[in-house]
Amino acid sequence: MNLADLTAKIRARAVADTGAGGLFNVSDPLLTAFNAWRVAPKSAIPYGWFEIIAASEDDTIPVNEYVATVRFHVVTSAVEGFADPGAVLDRYYALFHRWEPTLTAGWTAGIMVRVGFGSRPEDVNEYHFIDDYTLRVSKAV
Repeated sequence: MNLADLTAKIRARAVADTGAGGLFNVSDPLLTAFNAWRVAPKSAIPYGWFEIIAASEDDTIPVNEYVATVRFHVVTSAVEGFADPGAVLDRYYALFHRWEPTLTAGWTAGIMVRVGFGSRPEDVNEYHFIDDYTLRVSKAV
């Protein structure tokens, strides 16, 4: 599976979310940065990133198929309360739950489905939430 292609498609969808209420809307952006795999050091809060944490092969059918798990992160200021992370997580859901990425080189993707949610203890002044999605990616043999 071409993880680079899937990564590029996910990031492009997020950074293109510039309309009203979007992650990068002009009047009041929800995030200052959003990258694949990690965020640049010293990014201003709130920021987000995503990673493909697993891509396990499924040999039960006669195609090359993987089940990929994509983890989205958001880090916000604890001082601001839960409204900021809630808004970002809502946008992640609006953008990616039931989204079907268009891949290249003969690979196709099913819809992304949100499968989990959680948080990570971080700095006492920050909230760090995670949102997990899965999708099947396949290519005829």
